[in-house]
Amino acid sequence: LHSRLLERSAKVSDELGGGSITALPFIETQAGDISAYIATNVISITDGQIFLGDGLFNAGIRPAIDAGSSVSRVGGSA
Repeated sequence: LHSRLLERSAKVSDELGGGSITALPFIETQAGDISAYIATNVISITDGQIFLGDGLFNAGIRPAIDAGSSVSRVGGSA
């Protein structure tokens, strides 16, 4: 289901000129648990993830991006 939703959001009909749209899915986890079904499903579909940490936010770091957990799988020719 999740892959169909993301694929549908990113493909523009060739009859309408083609192209693509960037989808930015947001997932809220319980206590930062990224092993839950929806989180792992979306992680497996997307080209990267930006993880935000509530500990970083509470420490005054904004945006609260957890660089150690964030990932990008976009290559050089992208």
